[in-house]
Amino acid sequence: MTKILTEEGFALNNDKTKIIRSGNQQAVTGMVVNGEDAPRVPRKVKRMLRAAIHNLQNGQGLRAGESYQTLIGYAAWIAMAEPELGHYYLNQIDELRNQQHEATL
Repeated sequence: MTKILTEEGFALNNDKTKIIRSGNQQAVTGMVVNGEDAPRVPRKVKRMLRAAIHNLQNGQGLRAGESYQTLIGYAAWIAMAEPELGHYYLNQIDELRNQQHEATL
């Protein structure tokens, strides 16, 4: 690889080069790209969102730094890669926001 780069007039910046073996999670712009499947949101993000929704459903508040807009953003990100799951989360968040709004009236 280095030989081709130098022949074409480029220089390899080792500080920006990272080789990821097949057993490790490979991510590009935050999306996991391992395997034959389409790029997807990392499992950690999905679990965090599911836990936040679960906590809200059980009467707990949002964690520090979280807002409904943050949760909606994560759900929309998931919906881009996995529409069914993302829309399910968006619907749950919308229901929770409506319940909170009704409770404050």
